Amino acid sequence: MLTLDEVRETITNLSLPDEPFIRRRVARALMISPCDVNLTTGTVFSQSQGGIQYQVNLDSGSPSCSCPDGDRTIYCKHRIALMLAVKEEQ
Repeated sequence: MLTLDEVRETITNLSLPDEPFIRRRVARALMISPCDVNLTTGTVFSQSQGGIQYQVNLDSGSPSCSCPDGDRTIYCKHRIALMLAVKEEQ
């Protein structure tokens, strides 16, 4: 079980805004298994629909994700999961 402190620490580490919406997305991203994130292809597997992968773009000029939530926000759980994976690689 994630704690609010863990979520807030991740938000700080990723330089994200500490807002309730972002906290919920970060908490969900932290539940994505690292093996469901592919740094080479920039894809993240769906957690609710088996076999579906979403294409994530971390480019600061045009951040995006091909998931349904990606149309509404640049802070979907898939994009945050890829950001976490990149941070881990560094």
